[in-house]
Amino acid sequence: TETEAVIVKFGLRGAFPPEVEAQANAIPSQIPDEALVGRLDLRSFNIFTVDGRDAKDFDDAIHIQPTPEGTFVVGVHIADVSHYVQEGTPLDEEAYARATSVYLPGRVLPMLPEHLSNGVCSLVPDEDRLTMTALVELSAEGEILKVQIAPSVINSKARLTYDEVQAYSEATATLPDAARMLEGDLHLLLKITTKLRQKRLREGSLDFKMREVKVDVGPDGKMELTPIREETARGMIEDLMLLANKVVARYLIERSVPALFRIHEEPTLQRFQDVTNAIGRLGFSFPGGQPTPQAYQAVLKQVRGTNRESVVNTMLLRSMQQAKYAGENLGHFGLAFGEYLHFTSPIRRYPDLLVHRVLRGVLSGELKAGSRAVAELQGKLPGMGDHTSARERTAAEAERDLTKYYQAKWAQEHLGESFPGAVSGVTASGLYVALDNGVEGKLHISHLDDDYYVYLEDAQILRGRSGGRSYRLGDSVNVTIQTVKPLARQTDLTLADPTDPAYRAGTMPEENSMDSPVKIRARRREDREQEKQKRLETVEVSAPRKFTLDDPDEGQSAPTSAQSNAQSGARERGQNAGRSGQPQGGRQRTFGGVPVDAGSQGGSRQGGQGSGGRGARRVVTLERPRNEHLRPVNITVQRMYFGDWTLDNMPPEEPQGGGRQGGGRPDRPGVERGRGYSRGGNDRGAHERSAGGRSGSGTARSGGQPQATPAPRPQEASAPAPTQGASGDEANKRRRRRRGRRSGNGAGEG
Repeated sequence: TETEAVIVKFGLRGAFPPEVEAQANAIPSQIPDEALVGRLDLRSFNIFTVDGRDAKDFDDAIHIQPTPEGTFVVGVHIADVSHYVQEGTPLDEEAYARATSVYLPGRVLPMLPEHLSNGVCSLVPDEDRLTMTALVELSAEGEILKVQIAPSVINSKARLTYDEVQAYSEATATLPDAARMLEGDLHLLLKITTKLRQKRLREGSLDFKMREVKVDVGPDGKMELTPIREETARGMIEDLMLLANKVVARYLIERSVPALFRIHEEPTLQRFQDVTNAIGRLGFSFPGGQPTPQAYQAVLKQVRGTNRESVVNTMLLRSMQQAKYAGENLGHFGLAFGEYLHFTSPIRRYPDLLVHRVLRGVLSGELKAGSRAVAELQGKLPGMGDHTSARERTAAEAERDLTKYYQAKWAQEHLGESFPGAVSGVTASGLYVALDNGVEGKLHISHLDDDYYVYLEDAQILRGRSGGRSYRLGDSVNVTIQTVKPLARQTDLTLADPTDPAYRAGTMPEENSMDSPVKIRARRREDREQEKQKRLETVEVSAPRKFTLDDPDEGQSAPTSAQSNAQSGARERGQNAGRSGQPQGGRQRTFGGVPVDAGSQGGSRQGGQGSGGRGARRVVTLERPRNEHLRPVNITVQRMYFGDWTLDNMPPEEPQGGGRQGGGRPDRPGVERGRGYSRGGNDRGAHERSAGGRSGSGTARSGGQPQATPAPRPQEASAPAPTQGASGDEANKRRRRRRGRRSGNGAGEG
């Protein structure tokens, strides 16, 4: 098969030698008691794993625990492979020769035998497993406060998938029933990793948005191309792993103990000049003109969301040097880290296994700065770094080569169909066009027959001599798959012509729902926003209505007492109602266009009528508009909060003529007692209604009947005029405040 041909072509290692399999199978599945000596016992903690749906080797687990001081202890627990794979054994030599697991489409070539990678070392749920733990105490803003590294034993409580965590983060689903107790922990982890990512990006870490495609090949040979897109769940795990790798690197550097560091040097001057010219032709530039992470990050921000984003991201990535392993710390340019190494995947990467061994030596006291053991280790590291880096590159090339083969096979199944794409390369012989699923083909210049096209090398443009039409990087173009040669990894394209009778529009696989057995890797943010907008359009909502106390229809008569009482008794939660008396002239008051006259005995403002000197309480509710997340929006009018209230939210009745209990606001002249303020359980403000209203008198507005008005408090004025010992300036200030409140509610002073 083609997979076997790729394995031979790149010199990959398939089956394990018999002695290696024998040594691996001899390792017991159960942990002996002596292996637990000297380890932290973390089996009671809410530790869990998050991996892909098809993952089998779980080498990392996480947990979080708040502290009484308001900080958070984040635990990253990595399978302790170094406990089982001893240096110098056949198992260790085979792992070093492979150096990394190779993930080919439809087949995995693991670094360790399956008994270890998928069994003894894998952090499966409900099984005790030996781990190396990094406990990091973080502030609420993601600052590292304290680090502890120690061997441990854990018992994973759940095995979550990226899709399940993503659905929880988007509030579209809860976690599975067996993992519901982890929802609080997961919520905290999502919050703290957001802080970590924001902090990392502020410091210059590069955030590339690259199009990646996962090729799934089933046992029956059925193939499926699935775009891998950014998502919150993957970002959470990525940030936690970066945190662990960083703190372990710093831990070893502080103790002057060498290891295999993951380094990424800054771009060479020649490459930087080339990419500067290339993006300059597209209208972008590096601020400062120096190859710094901040300059690269600024360009990424400039192209974010444009049709040039994918092309410019590829240009910037190719301009940088390849990351590699080295025996000395040179920092990581792409992450903007001063120190970095790989610690979190010892099941599939040999450098991580070596770091675990170094940590064990430091913790046991065998490796100390200046010791003979440290000197011997330092001498081995350069050769180990070169070997592991070379094997990593070989594995990546093999994966890429076989992926191109399956992409060509996909194109062969869609011969003659047309798809939208984007120009990913411009040469003198034609254009390279990438489809949305990552399939790339060549559109030869001979197929651009509408003009004679000239290649402008400096500008990376094909321009028509007569019509002036041009093609450049990032341009959108519709193409038809013409011929395919899978063995040569070659796909030829032509321009699509919708007017051609033979034109057939192809369709890409749609994103699968969360309940589908085949899961997508992520959903783009813009796609999620479009889905929310579609759901929003199907929800009946109403915009907040203008606040007014006056009904445009002045000829409307006041309701009778019987009608009012019936209306008051029929109110339910969510029904629009008001708390107002009857205005002068027989007009019916409204609140937001809804009638609010539902008092008792025609004039609910009479202090002597009704129970307790007040009319029946009125609950004001509005139809609440919803935001883009389909969540209700709080409506604040002047100083009163209107929500979905019921009578249960109101305080108990007050005695007739009595003021507010418990030190409430004093009664004011011109404001009816007992109706001026009402607070519910969540009320953040109060609503004041003047009985005199526009006239400033104590006469009620319900049919001009006299209103019983309580005597004013000594410290308050009974009229807008500056009387009863108040100075003129103070009275004017009070009058202005009243006028502002009333005018804001749509009722001015007469």
